[in-house]
Amino acid sequence: MLKIRDYQKSDAEYIASWCENKTVFHMWCADQYGTYPITGDDINTYYDGKGKNQGYKLTAFDENGIVGHFTVRMLRDQNNVARIGFVIINNERRGQGFGKEMIRLALDYARKKLNAEKATLEVFEDNQAAYNCYKSVGFKETDPKKTEIYDILGEKWVCRELEYEF
Repeated sequence: MLKIRDYQKSDAEYIASWCENKTVFHMWCADQYGTYPITGDDINTYYDGKGKNQGYKLTAFDENGIVGHFTVRMLRDQNNVARIGFVIINNERRGQGFGKEMIRLALDYARKKLNAEKATLEVFEDNQAAYNCYKSVGFKETDPKKTEIYDILGEKWVCRELEYEF
């Protein structure tokens, strides 16, 4: 059974190792952490500085170790809306339902601990596994005008906004 706990600096090396190539790295963080490859120190430096506003940094784990990581924060400009971000699953644990379980835990955290009435997140449209995971948990696409375009690896990446109503 999956559980969540506060992120610990020692989690960073595990998380960095899951960014196995540039594409995975950029799908995970959309360049928020700088350049690839990333290290655990890069993650901790980000969270100690620019990433302080990422709200609650959480790590998912089970009896076999760390499974995933994500953040949850309340949006300043929208009352009672939580933003889930930096979602990543251990490469060796993908395809086993842990992503869905972790997102359900993130939603539960947002609803119960933060009193959120809605949760939002963004996903690149080429990240089909993540998109399908979010949709299967109950996220729905928002207004297409909320689509963002990122210049990544010399390409235009389309990022979709999804939301979940409690």
